[in-house]
Amino acid sequence: MVMNTKEKFLKVKKIHWHLEGFTFKRGFFSVYFYEVKNGKPYKRIPHQNINFILSTKARGWNIINIEDMDLYISGHKKIAVIIKQQKIEFQDGKKEDSFFQNIGLTTGSTFFTRTSSDDEWLAVPASIPLYIIVDSYE
Repeated sequence: MVMNTKEKFLKVKKIHWHLEGFTFKRGFFSVYFYEVKNGKPYKRIPHQNINFILSTKARGWNIINIEDMDLYISGHKKIAVIIKQQKIEFQDGKKEDSFFQNIGLTTGSTFFTRTSSDDEWLAVPASIPLYIIVDSYE
C-alpha cells in the first residue's frame, strides 16, 4: 500500500490489517516501510524490526501496536507499507492452509506484490483492508 504523507513528520502508532479468514496454525509476518520512486516501493526506510504472529483466531481486524517503538518517518512525499509473510505453520495433519483478504479492484489505489526480494514489484490496481494510525507533526 502506498500512502501520501505530504512530507509531514509522522510517528507511526498502529497498523490495522483485516483478514477474512486464516486457517494456518500460526503465521509469522513483518512490516516494512519503503520510500516510493516512480510509483513503486524503492528503498527500505531504516527502522526497528516490526514482527508479529497471527493464529487461527486472526479473522477480522488485527492491530499491530508499535507505539512503543518510537518509529518516526519524515522527508518523504509517499511511503509504501509492505507486509511480508516470513514463515507459516500448518494445522496438525494438514499440508496446506491459507489466509484470505477482501481485495477490491480500484483505480484509486495500488497494491504491490513480488515473490522474492530479487523480483521487480508488480503493481495491481487494488485496495486491501489496511490502514495506519499516526501522529502527524508540521
